Amino acid sequence: MEPDETLEITGRRVLLHLFGPTGLSLGGTTVVRVDGPWLVEETTGPFVQRKRVLPLSEIQSFQSVTRGNRLLALFGVIFTPVFGLGLILLVAWFFVRLRFFTIRHKQALVSLRKYGDLQVYEEFLRNLMLEIPARQREVLNRARD
Repeated sequence: MEPDETLEITGRRVLLHLFGPTGLSLGGTTVVRVDGPWLVEETTGPFVQRKRVLPLSEIQSFQSVTRGNRLLALFGVIFTPVFGLGLILLVAWFFVRLRFFTIRHKQALVSLRKYGDLQVYEEFLRNLMLEIPARQREVLNRARD
């Protein structure tokens, strides 16, 4: 990553985690960016405006998940007896894929529902993997001094 390059991604904030991100969102947009030694999450929407700043050196893991919408699967099972409506929903569950990007931090869980160009998220992940060890070394060097 170049020194003047901004490392950021945009998506929909995930509000609910039941055995992983579920995709429930009340609208709005979330921007996650690296700002020096900090991971900054800014969410704006009709019901919330939030800014969270977390130390980059305390990121524990991140993941990218693709799966079907659980609501389509649930309603597919419930409505199976109703003239095959359930079967249509189950087929939709198989083809309509939700994509999530989650950063697990010591103090928080930052999850986005990805949309648009997925290459941007992969690039963010690659750059973040390079940036984190540098920040952790920086923290260790400061602790030694």
